[in-house]
Amino acid sequence: MQHAALILRIVNDDRRSGSENKVCPSRVPHRYCVLGAFHVTDIWPEKSESCVIYKFRMEKVDLARKSWWAPENEGPVPKNQKIQKAIALETTCNKCDKKSKQVYKQGWTCLNEECPWFWMINNTEAPENLDFHTGILNQRKHFSGTLPPFSVVPKLPDVTSFHMVTKQCWKGIVCPKCGGCNQRAEWAGWKCLTPDCDYELTPPRYIIPASAVMGDLSYEYQGHAISDDAILGKQVTFNRVTHGFYLIHDYHLTNGIIVTHGHSNGIINSQPGGANDAFRGLQEGSLGLRRLLLQTQSELTFLTFDDTFSDKFTATGSRSAHFSKDFVSLLCSPKSV
Repeated sequence: MQHAALILRIVNDDRRSGSENKVCPSRVPHRYCVLGAFHVTDIWPEKSESCVIYKFRMEKVDLARKSWWAPENEGPVPKNQKIQKAIALETTCNKCDKKSKQVYKQGWTCLNEECPWFWMINNTEAPENLDFHTGILNQRKHFSGTLPPFSVVPKLPDVTSFHMVTKQCWKGIVCPKCGGCNQRAEWAGWKCLTPDCDYELTPPRYIIPASAVMGDLSYEYQGHAISDDAILGKQVTFNRVTHGFYLIHDYHLTNGIIVTHGHSNGIINSQPGGANDAFRGLQEGSLGLRRLLLQTQSELTFLTFDDTFSDKFTATGSRSAHFSKDFVSLLCSPKSV
């Protein structure tokens, strides 16, 4: 590695959902846990069925301290093992003249994916189940970068300074009680998802007037509205009528389909129980909005909030969805940590 890059390594271990990490030597408290600062020492390609994949070997940077996730009966790293030259066996391929380390104890293989002898051990393709060679496991490399003198845990958002829909409130938090990472799944705020942890962080609610989110449409007519509808198809016929303070446009499409657009104005919107009251009620009330999971090969969280009153949706891929209720698709919803 020519450049030292500091990365944070995360382990996934969730026995409750069945995705137990059998390699992790100890029981970790959360599904995803930050192990600490590591640096990449080796990268090599391997064959996996019909594909070529890359694997990374990482070493913990701070060897002076015992890892918080280390087994209880394991002591700190011996001084003579903290920094030493790489002891992994390295051999030059007779076919491509490239050097490769011996990664697995079953034998040496060329790790140049363009070489005809790539992933061959003793003239046959490497087996599926392999064990790491002690040389690659025990080697130590000096980290030439700089350890950050600060905590990697982000500060909690200052909820007294931001509205709950501002970008500062989109992201997840690290629970100050148990240390668990949590996305903002509830519209009302953050709730720690760790079992037996009751930490909550609720931003204040500031009522937003409808005019603040209408953009160019914020002007409210007192008489009949001036429409900015655009008719794109010549086959569409148009009819304009008024009903009280409403301006109504009927668009006649093919096959007897009619689309009606009723234009409101400031007088209609300000009536008791009208649009302005409905918009305010959506902000003041508790609708039980929360972000749902789209179950695929991995769990992906919607960017929108939903509740049972959204009766159906159409998925447009593994990362987005369009809901049938316009006011449910609030794109100011938070993103996962």
